[in-house]
Amino acid sequence: MIHKISKLVAEEGPPCTYQSLKQALTAYFEPLANPDYMRFLLRQAWQLPEESVDTFYVRLKDLASTCTLPDVDDEVRAQFIQGCHSVKLREHILQDPGMSIADMLTIGQSKELSRVHAVHMEAALQLQVKTEPVNVVSTVPSDRRKARPKPSCTRTATSAEGPTHIWALARLKENDVPTVTSSIILQNVNLPRPHQDKLKQKQSTLHKLPSLSRKKGKWTMTTVT
Repeated sequence: MIHKISKLVAEEGPPCTYQSLKQALTAYFEPLANPDYMRFLLRQAWQLPEESVDTFYVRLKDLASTCTLPDVDDEVRAQFIQGCHSVKLREHILQDPGMSIADMLTIGQSKELSRVHAVHMEAALQLQVKTEPVNVVSTVPSDRRKARPKPSCTRTATSAEGPTHIWALARLKENDVPTVTSSIILQNVNLPRPHQDKLKQKQSTLHKLPSLSRKKGKWTMTTVT
């Protein structure tokens, strides 16, 4: 193949030399590129998430080399500013319109390095916080919070239907307090024996003990005389 190309070069022009043969071989083996399409690819080039600023700049240079551009450096610089994913770097470059490409790369490398250092420091601090012992205050419920029977619960109102706790009467509304025609005898289960005998004597004097009943949400106490 090379012999055929050199023969064609010798036939078409002056005697074959190294430079003429190199140019002919380069033109033959170099892939055909559409300058308009390559310019489109350059305009669509964006920095990848894991791509450094140096790698992104080299990729832009490779794309710009295949385009017929009047000023390759200006096109690469403009696309670098537009395509970099660091907002802080873009703002820094736009603050200085005359910044060179070398300064842009230096600032970009510095910001990338500081970001990596900050991430490592943050991870180390979080690990240290997780490993440090935490003083946990354990609270034991006090016995005072336990429900205790009210003193009034030990007293009962004796009626014909059996003993009824006094606290049930205390929960009634003021307007719902029943009218009692006879006295209510209070009985305490812990009373001494003499007191219990006196209570029995008083109970025997009553014709019928009062009864406590509830009707339509209201309590009533009645006695039969």
